[in-house]
Amino acid sequence: MKILFGFKDVLSLDPWLDYFESLGYEVDGAMSGEDVLGTALKFKPNALVLEYQLSGEVDSLAVFYSLIAKPEFCKLNLILIVNLSESETKKLNNKFVQSSGILAVIPSGKLNFEVVEESLKILKERLE
Repeated sequence: MKILFGFKDVLSLDPWLDYFESLGYEVDGAMSGEDVLGTALKFKPNALVLEYQLSGEVDSLAVFYSLIAKPEFCKLNLILIVNLSESETKKLNNKFVQSSGILAVIPSGKLNFEVVEESLKILKERLE
């Protein structure tokens, strides 16, 4: 499975790439919405793990929706990391998750490798 990570800075991005690569995933990363979009077009990931507010002019949801509009990305999935309260995140989860290719909406305060790994297991099972 291929995962594209999008984080605002390299200090956040590198540990995620290292960890998931060590688990056997193909990984790539970018720090701006524009770079995520360009990298996704070349890398062809199965899943995006993105902070909502990336560097640049384009946010994560705009990147995701522009990609899934393309036939080759119609099965792309997103794990979205947001800087919202837990109650606001629950509202987003109830509204978006599983109906639009969004696997999970995770508040940044609850973000860790295991939470993302659990969401990716769901996707992996679907792909098998």
